[in-house]
Amino acid sequence: METATEPAQRWTQKSLLALIFTNVFTLRFLTAWILLTGVARIFDFTIWACPVYSTLEVKCPGCGLTRAVEALLWGNWAEAMELHLFAFPALVAAIGTLIVTFASPSLRDRLLNPILAIDQRLALGWVLLALFFLHWMMNLCTAS
Repeated sequence: METATEPAQRWTQKSLLALIFTNVFTLRFLTAWILLTGVARIFDFTIWACPVYSTLEVKCPGCGLTRAVEALLWGNWAEAMELHLFAFPALVAAIGTLIVTFASPSLRDRLLNPILAIDQRLALGWVLLALFFLHWMMNLCTAS
């Protein structure tokens, strides 16, 4: 008989999303980062300058993503999509991360197993990562 944590362990070796969402430390780190960034944006406080842009003077892959998610939360869909195309997936991932972080292990498995099954078949995490970097490369090529 499978325990509540065994399904998550079964997926861990097989997909990018499983590596992220089945590791408790990673979930807690992401949750803390999401909350810290959100509070900083509410009070118009910059946590730090982008290390990629500060060092290389090139926009990083996530440049504008925080502002895009904020615009999305305020209902400014057009502005959000203009700032970063991955605003909606980032918002869904942030909400999912918060839910999964505070869920019991059995509820976490019930929520994650269908997503991880889809990820297993479609390599969804890797596809999203590739599209994220393709979006970045296109922005670099069209930047003036």
